[in-house]
Amino acid sequence: MQIPSAGFPHLEMRARVGLRYGRGIPTDTAPSTNQSNITMDDKFKKNLEILEENDIRVCGEGPVWENKPNSVELETYTDAGEDMIICLEEPSKKCLQDYCDNFDIDETVMLWWQNGRDAARAKGVPFDNTREHYEDYEAYLAELRRVAELLD
Repeated sequence: MQIPSAGFPHLEMRARVGLRYGRGIPTDTAPSTNQSNITMDDKFKKNLEILEENDIRVCGEGPVWENKPNSVELETYTDAGEDMIICLEEPSKKCLQDYCDNFDIDETVMLWWQNGRDAARAKGVPFDNTREHYEDYEAYLAELRRVAELLD
């Protein structure tokens, strides 16, 4: 299921059917670039290294979007272990900050809890209530914002 990016073409948030707490298999494969601009290539590589150093991995091979050669699909985890997939137009400070600014915690928590606590538990949610889940996403976004400040 894809959640619309509210008019931001460089953002895409994918919701998984069922959470994958601690069961993701991260890969260290970086996307290929067809850029002849050495400055962009250096910036791209440096930003990918910074992301990797902060436990945000590039998953998949090649760009996410054909017409965006620097687009990447990233994988990281919340403190509780939820596998989070982030698609960005490029691995940059602006794109990661935009993702954070447009991540709707209320809507995301509601998606997991809309059928009650038992249904959320059946999906693998390790929380007893929505407040704990909300706090996990707040910590996740705080960490992403911290990492975004390290990027060019």
